[in-house]
Amino acid sequence: MGLPLTENETLLKNIAQIKEPNFENREKLKSGQKQKGSSYKTIRQEWKAIIEQNQKEIEQLYHRGIMPDWVECRTKMENDFTFENEIYKLLVNWIERIDWDNLDEVSVLFKYIKLVSNSDYQLNALVLAKYHKRISARIKYLIQKEDFKIEDTLYNGNFGELVSELINLYFHHTRESYNKGYTEQFDLDRKEIAQILPDFIKAFPENCTNLTMHILENNTDNLEEVCADLLHVYITKEVQHNYSFTTELFGKYQKASDPIYKNSATILRKTIQMSVLTKTQINYLIEEVLLVHLSINSQESQINEKSNHINRLEECFKDKIVEKYKKERAEFIKNFEAIFAKNWTKAVRRVAVSRSIFKSIEVLVKTFPEQPKTQILLKLLKEASTFKNKPKLYDLSQKPQKVFNDPHFKYLVIEELMYSQEVLKPRFDINTFAREYFKREIDIEAEGYEVILEVKKYFKNLDIPVELLAKVTTLHQDSGIGGGSVFIYQLQPFWDPGCGDEVFKITNKAIKDLELLPNLKKIIGLENSVPSKKLIKAIQDKGILLKKEDK
Repeated sequence: MGLPLTENETLLKNIAQIKEPNFENREKLKSGQKQKGSSYKTIRQEWKAIIEQNQKEIEQLYHRGIMPDWVECRTKMENDFTFENEIYKLLVNWIERIDWDNLDEVSVLFKYIKLVSNSDYQLNALVLAKYHKRISARIKYLIQKEDFKIEDTLYNGNFGELVSELINLYFHHTRESYNKGYTEQFDLDRKEIAQILPDFIKAFPENCTNLTMHILENNTDNLEEVCADLLHVYITKEVQHNYSFTTELFGKYQKASDPIYKNSATILRKTIQMSVLTKTQINYLIEEVLLVHLSINSQESQINEKSNHINRLEECFKDKIVEKYKKERAEFIKNFEAIFAKNWTKAVRRVAVSRSIFKSIEVLVKTFPEQPKTQILLKLLKEASTFKNKPKLYDLSQKPQKVFNDPHFKYLVIEELMYSQEVLKPRFDINTFAREYFKREIDIEAEGYEVILEVKKYFKNLDIPVELLAKVTTLHQDSGIGGGSVFIYQLQPFWDPGCGDEVFKITNKAIKDLELLPNLKKIIGLENSVPSKKLIKAIQDKGILLKKEDK
């Protein structure tokens, strides 16, 4: 390593651990085999313990009366990054002095950068501000170097990944992790890095990650032009691994407000205007940039991706895991038509609910009307339009004649009339609702652990006729012991009282709602809401019996 880069004993020991033959060698482990020796996780845990101990020692100054002012103590704790400074000083010294032709040393540095580029050890973000100028200068320098292989890993393991890990420091240090008075500097530093990223992505397009794209979004001055230029690079080079970049344009889990996703049609139009694309490049644009994110790219394209993944696995694994993926590929080929038909239905719905994807497809259809793939796009647009316009089971435009003050109390009424008496129609089912909802894609698997806002709004606006309200004689608030109310699993599909999820508690607002239920005689399980004395008295004054839930 030449000149000593650090005198810190902990870090010297950590470097020795990184050099161990079995350090973090998981890629070459047999399936199910346990990791032995040191790992990124164990070293980061050690760092975290040191940082926490440093904080405790400062806090002890206050408890021992040496530092009588608590505000002063907290300020000192927030601004202390003694050990983190050693971590970053070593990093910066190393990347400035290293001989890049010495592959053994580069391999050790590569592991050290991956060790540092993480938030698990909860380092003080001010350390990045201290070393920002030196780090950003080295990133600019490294972007100009030729790519080369550093080590054999399942994904990448090249010089571009090393640079990517340096850039990701600006992802792991979030704006919230900076102390008051430094957030403005953080914004400036991250924007400076964001402006470097286009050159990085052009140099190492396969090393662009989701973290990289998150930072790139800070380049707000000309984001559309930057993304169009980068997309043009991906198309003309036909980059094989483009998902981290193109996901921002058409990915399944993007939000309508995400700046790149929101402007995908404009970015696409600007990209196409840059040059005359060949037929092969147009096919790549439609197939590998758009349709791949709808899971309806061609059979050949999908098989190639699966085969490439298997080839990467075979370089690192020698056991059953490779056979597992080969069997999955064979099953995919055998059942392709059925899989494609299922994915097509989902794609039609996604296009229907996504304004940005719909407009992007319109751009492609208008620009490339003679391309064979355009027929697929035309069919998508047509079926998506049909989906948007067909009658829906659930009316989203309802305006209730009788408005409940407490929405949670209304849920109990819905439970009684819709799911117990089955007189309030249509019976609400979250899966059906999600399938036909057209304003956005509702992903129950991803969102079902919290209240789904569109369902909450539907129940709020649901009109319950007066004659049905008169049918309510009993209400039951189920704590979950009885399996839970049906309505609750529509609002929050993965509601689980065993994991701490609570009932939707009834408040004093429900007092006025009692007038809407003239024949209500009994409420079971209200104790689950821990009702106020005022609410209990109002209920009892109306002669309504309160009965505890049968445990």
